Amino acid sequence: RILCQHYNVRIAGVVINKVRKDKYEQTKHYMAKALKQAWGVPLLGCVPDRPYLGCPALFDLERLFHTKLVCGHMHRFRHYNVNDINLVTTSLTRFLENLREKASRT
Repeated sequence: RILCQHYNVRIAGVVINKVRKDKYEQTKHYMAKALKQAWGVPLLGCVPDRPYLGCPALFDLERLFHTKLVCGHMHRFRHYNVNDINLVTTSLTRFLENLREKASRT
């Protein structure tokens, strides 16, 4: 808020992210009142916390790397924990060679 005031930027409203499911209604009610009273801005909404919000889908990785999946197309919108993803950053041929010869690298 202070930076917005310093640069004369009007705040249209606030969106609160990662709100716990059991506190959603309470947070929405309390913060809407508090933001209006303290800053004179509305609460535009609350985004409930979901375990997959911080986890990319394979589709996200396709877009990021400007490529297409070699396999697993049916799972491209499924969200994965980054610890469960293995990216192949070489050709498929090279990956298969490494898989056969140096399994610890794959």
